[in-house]
Amino acid sequence: MNETDLNSVLENAEQPTKAPTFLIVLVILTLLNTGLALLGGVFSLVVGKPSEKEILASKVQMAKPIIELRKLEMDYFVDVFTKLEAINDAMYANFIMFNVLGVFIAGIGAASAFMMLKRMKLGFHAYIVYSFLSILSVYAFVAPVNVPSILILTNAIFAGLFVFLYSRNLKWLSK
Repeated sequence: MNETDLNSVLENAEQPTKAPTFLIVLVILTLLNTGLALLGGVFSLVVGKPSEKEILASKVQMAKPIIELRKLEMDYFVDVFTKLEAINDAMYANFIMFNVLGVFIAGIGAASAFMMLKRMKLGFHAYIVYSFLSILSVYAFVAPVNVPSILILTNAIFAGLFVFLYSRNLKWLSK
């Protein structure tokens, strides 16, 4: 191989190829989700904890469907709503830490998406960490008995799906 051919190969190796369209779609979806979580968490921290009156109004609103579901003898959904009420109570009791943790986790998710766009394989691993943290973060404030299984299962399915879909782009990240 002569020097001209070697320079041509090196120039082509240094030029990053365009990100796959599928990866861009996944990153956009991730940034929408994490962006909304970041904005919601920061907004909550700026506005502050709701007043006792607002918390009571929230409890009343949550009690209405529970009463209706009890009348219809839909015990599973009564249990789910009761557990969601316990999560709300824990969130209000630990308002600042709950929101700070949410902002931190969303930040990890957004950073991991940006890293993957920059072809950093570390971004994929950070996304896995983000996925686990987003699923398990509720346990930092709520006893496992008070967390509806359907909530964890749904979050785990979506997180697993996105990790799987991102893994389809690992070949591009490894270059």
